[in-house]
Amino acid sequence: MANKYYRHQTVKSAQDASVFADEYTWAILDLLRAAGPAGLSAENIHKQMEAEMGRVSKSKVYGILKRMYQNDWIHRTYNEVDEARRNSIKMDWAGIMLEEEYDCFVVEKEKRFINERLFPVFLEYIKKTIEDMSKDKTAKKWLPEKNYCKPCRKSHEASEFFSSLLDIATAEFMSSNTYQSLTKELSFVEPIRD
Repeated sequence: MANKYYRHQTVKSAQDASVFADEYTWAILDLLRAAGPAGLSAENIHKQMEAEMGRVSKSKVYGILKRMYQNDWIHRTYNEVDEARRNSIKMDWAGIMLEEEYDCFVVEKEKRFINERLFPVFLEYIKKTIEDMSKDKTAKKWLPEKNYCKPCRKSHEASEFFSSLLDIATAEFMSSNTYQSLTKELSFVEPIRD
Protein backbone atom coordinates (compact mmCIF):
# COMPACT_ATOMS: atom_id res chain seq x y z
CA MET A 1 0.00 0.00 0.00
CA ALA A 2 1.54 3.28 -1.17
CA ASN A 3 -0.03 5.26 1.64
CA LYS A 4 -0.82 4.45 5.26
CA TYR A 5 -4.07 6.46 5.38
CA TYR A 6 -5.39 7.06 1.86
CA ARG A 7 -6.40 4.53 -0.78
CA HIS A 8 -6.28 7.04 -3.63
CA GLN A 9 -4.33 10.04 -4.87
CA THR A 10 -5.85 13.23 -6.22
CA VAL A 11 -5.25 13.38 -9.95
CA LYS A 12 -5.02 16.88 -11.39
CA SER A 13 -4.54 16.10 -15.07
CA ALA A 14 -4.58 13.40 -17.74
CA GLN A 15 -0.78 13.31 -17.44
CA ASP A 16 -1.05 12.51 -13.72
CA ALA A 17 -3.59 9.81 -14.50
CA SER A 18 -1.28 8.20 -17.06
CA VAL A 19 1.51 7.90 -14.47
CA PHE A 20 -0.83 6.45 -11.85
CA ALA A 21 -2.30 4.02 -14.38
CA ASP A 22 0.99 2.12 -14.44
CA GLU A 23 1.32 -0.68 -11.88
CA TYR A 24 5.05 0.03 -11.59
CA THR A 25 4.25 3.52 -10.26
CA TRP A 26 2.44 1.97 -7.31
CA ALA A 27 5.28 -0.49 -6.69
CA ILE A 28 7.77 2.40 -6.69
CA LEU A 29 5.59 4.41 -4.31
CA ASP A 30 5.31 1.40 -1.98
CA LEU A 31 9.09 1.06 -1.90
CA LEU A 32 9.66 4.78 -1.36
CA ARG A 33 7.04 4.91 1.39
CA ALA A 34 8.71 1.98 3.16
CA ALA A 35 12.15 3.62 2.79
CA GLY A 36 10.91 6.81 4.44
CA PRO A 37 12.76 10.11 4.20
CA ALA A 38 16.11 8.39 3.56
CA GLY A 39 14.77 7.29 0.18
CA LEU A 40 16.27 4.84 -2.30
CA SER A 41 18.50 5.07 -5.33
CA ALA A 42 16.96 4.23 -8.70
CA GLU A 43 19.20 1.16 -8.83
CA ASN A 44 17.95 -0.08 -5.44
CA ILE A 45 14.35 0.54 -6.47
CA HIS A 46 14.91 -1.49 -9.63
CA LYS A 47 16.56 -4.36 -7.72
CA GLN A 48 13.78 -4.53 -5.15
CA MET A 49 11.10 -4.42 -7.84
CA GLU A 50 12.73 -7.30 -9.69
CA ALA A 51 12.96 -9.29 -6.46
CA GLU A 52 9.23 -8.78 -5.88
CA MET A 53 7.82 -8.74 -9.41
CA GLY A 54 10.25 -10.66 -11.60
CA ARG A 55 11.88 -9.10 -14.65
CA VAL A 56 11.33 -5.33 -14.76
CA SER A 57 12.73 -2.99 -17.39
CA LYS A 58 15.36 -0.70 -15.88
CA SER A 59 14.48 2.06 -18.36
CA LYS A 60 10.81 1.78 -17.34
CA VAL A 61 11.70 2.32 -13.66
CA TYR A 62 14.01 5.22 -14.48
CA GLY A 63 11.36 6.73 -16.78
CA ILE A 64 8.68 6.61 -14.10
CA LEU A 65 11.05 8.12 -11.54
CA LYS A 66 11.85 10.90 -14.02
CA ARG A 67 8.14 11.65 -14.54
CA MET A 68 7.50 11.56 -10.79
CA TYR A 69 10.35 14.04 -10.29
CA GLN A 70 9.10 16.29 -13.10
CA ASN A 71 5.63 16.27 -11.52
CA ASP A 72 7.25 17.33 -8.22
CA TRP A 73 6.13 14.14 -6.45
CA ILE A 74 9.59 13.01 -5.30
CA HIS A 75 12.81 14.58 -4.07
CA ARG A 76 16.19 13.69 -5.45
CA THR A 77 19.11 14.19 -3.09
CA TYR A 78 22.68 13.07 -3.55
CA ASN A 79 23.89 10.48 -1.05
CA GLU A 80 27.68 10.47 -0.66
CA VAL A 81 27.80 6.97 0.83
CA ASP A 82 25.94 5.45 -2.15
CA GLU A 83 27.49 7.95 -4.57
CA ALA A 84 24.04 8.14 -6.14
CA ARG A 85 20.91 10.23 -6.01
CA ARG A 86 18.24 8.95 -3.68
CA ASN A 87 14.56 9.39 -4.35
CA SER A 88 12.06 10.04 -1.57
CA ILE A 89 8.37 10.91 -1.55
CA LYS A 90 7.67 14.64 -1.63
CA MET A 91 3.93 14.78 -2.17
CA ASP A 92 1.32 14.79 0.54
CA TRP A 93 -1.52 12.44 -0.36
CA ALA A 94 -3.93 14.37 1.71
CA GLY A 95 -6.24 16.90 0.23
CA ILE A 96 -8.53 17.50 -2.65
CA MET A 97 -8.58 19.89 -5.58
CA LEU A 98 -11.29 22.53 -5.25
CA GLU A 99 -12.35 25.03 -7.87
CA GLU A 100 -9.90 27.86 -7.20
CA GLU A 101 -12.28 30.85 -7.33
CA TYR A 102 -14.76 29.08 -5.04
CA ASP A 103 -12.00 28.14 -2.59
CA CYS A 104 -10.66 31.72 -2.47
CA PHE A 105 -14.14 33.15 -1.97
CA VAL A 106 -14.95 30.85 0.98
CA VAL A 107 -11.57 31.45 2.61
CA GLU A 108 -11.86 35.22 2.17
CA LYS A 109 -15.36 35.35 3.66
CA GLU A 110 -14.94 32.71 6.39
CA LYS A 111 -11.26 32.92 7.37
CA ARG A 112 -11.91 34.53 10.73
CA PHE A 113 -14.61 31.99 11.65
CA ILE A 114 -12.37 29.11 10.52
CA ASN A 115 -9.41 30.39 12.55
CA GLU A 116 -11.32 31.31 15.69
CA ARG A 117 -13.96 28.59 15.87
CA LEU A 118 -12.90 25.57 13.83
CA PHE A 119 -9.12 25.46 14.36
CA PRO A 120 -9.40 25.10 18.16
CA VAL A 121 -11.86 22.20 17.69
CA PHE A 122 -9.54 20.60 15.08
CA LEU A 123 -6.58 20.87 17.47
CA GLU A 124 -8.53 19.35 20.35
CA TYR A 125 -9.77 16.49 18.13
CA ILE A 126 -6.32 15.72 16.69
CA LYS A 127 -4.59 15.80 20.11
CA LYS A 128 -7.29 13.60 21.68
CA THR A 129 -7.07 11.10 18.84
CA ILE A 130 -3.27 10.91 19.15
CA GLU A 131 -3.59 10.39 22.90
CA ASP A 132 -6.25 7.68 22.49
CA MET A 133 -4.30 5.89 19.75
CA SER A 134 -1.06 5.96 21.70
CA LYS A 135 -2.77 4.06 24.55
CA ASP A 136 -4.13 1.36 22.22
CA LYS A 137 -1.65 -1.35 21.11
CA THR A 138 -3.58 -2.05 17.91
CA ALA A 139 -4.03 1.60 16.95
CA LYS A 140 -0.40 2.64 17.53
CA LYS A 141 0.52 1.41 14.04
CA TRP A 142 -1.53 4.27 12.58
CA LEU A 143 0.37 7.00 14.40
CA PRO A 144 2.85 8.81 12.15
CA GLU A 145 6.51 8.16 12.72
CA LYS A 146 8.74 11.09 13.56
CA ASN A 147 10.74 10.88 10.34
CA TYR A 148 11.37 14.22 8.70
CA CYS A 149 11.82 14.81 4.99
CA LYS A 150 15.17 16.61 4.85
CA PRO A 151 14.40 18.92 1.89
CA CYS A 152 10.92 19.86 3.23
CA ARG A 153 11.94 19.75 6.90
CA LYS A 154 8.59 18.21 7.84
CA SER A 155 6.88 14.86 8.15
CA HIS A 156 4.70 14.15 5.10
CA GLU A 157 3.22 11.20 6.99
CA ALA A 158 2.08 13.49 9.83
CA SER A 159 0.42 15.86 7.35
CA GLU A 160 -1.43 12.93 5.80
CA PHE A 161 -2.42 11.62 9.24
CA PHE A 162 -3.86 14.99 10.33
CA SER A 163 -5.71 15.43 7.05
CA SER A 164 -7.10 11.89 7.24
CA LEU A 165 -8.48 12.60 10.72
CA LEU A 166 -10.28 15.68 9.44
CA ASP A 167 -11.53 13.72 6.40
CA ILE A 168 -12.90 11.03 8.73
CA ALA A 169 -14.70 13.66 10.82
CA THR A 170 -16.17 15.21 7.65
CA ALA A 171 -17.35 11.81 6.39
CA GLU A 172 -18.94 11.07 9.76
CA PHE A 173 -20.72 14.42 9.68
CA MET A 174 -21.98 13.82 6.12
CA SER A 175 -23.57 10.52 7.15
CA SER A 176 -25.03 11.79 10.43
CA ASN A 177 -28.54 12.68 11.49
CA THR A 178 -27.22 16.18 12.16
CA TYR A 179 -26.37 16.55 8.47
CA GLN A 180 -29.75 15.13 7.45
CA SER A 181 -31.46 17.66 9.72
CA LEU A 182 -29.41 20.48 8.21
CA THR A 183 -30.38 19.56 4.65
CA LYS A 184 -34.04 19.48 5.67
CA GLU A 185 -33.77 22.79 7.53
CA LEU A 186 -32.17 24.48 4.50
CA SER A 187 -34.61 22.81 2.06
CA PHE A 188 -31.94 20.81 0.22
CA VAL A 189 -34.01 17.64 0.31
CA GLU A 190 -37.34 17.10 -1.30
CA PRO A 191 -40.15 17.03 1.27
CA ILE A 192 -41.85 13.65 1.68
CA ARG A 193 -45.42 13.81 0.49
CA ASP A 194 -48.11 11.56 1.89
